[in-house]
Amino acid sequence: MDELHAGERRRFFRYSMGSTMQKDLEVRTVEVVAHIDINTEDENFEPEYIGMVVEQSHQGCGLVLVRYSEDYEKIDKGQEVVVKVGRLHPMKAKVRWRKNLDEDLFKLGLEFLE
Repeated sequence: MDELHAGERRRFFRYSMGSTMQKDLEVRTVEVVAHIDINTEDENFEPEYIGMVVEQSHQGCGLVLVRYSEDYEKIDKGQEVVVKVGRLHPMKAKVRWRKNLDEDLFKLGLEFLE
């Protein structure tokens, strides 16, 4: 669960979070917060979890979350969730990996499905 396998290597460029990117003389700050709803059956987006985006690509993102309760153990590899990253609309995503950083922090790798 904590290791990337050869078949799960990154295929897309990752944007460094917390930095700025310049394009056509316009400077944009990359959004750094994601909201997660584990109930994919409900049409209403009602996020139960919040994480800090530490990397992002066109096909997914990496998040760090603080484990406030045992409810955070409900988010695991292979699970489908609905995530809202920054100003993007909520979209379905799949948890590709989960890595425990310490007893209070863990990191998720999400693949966007839309």
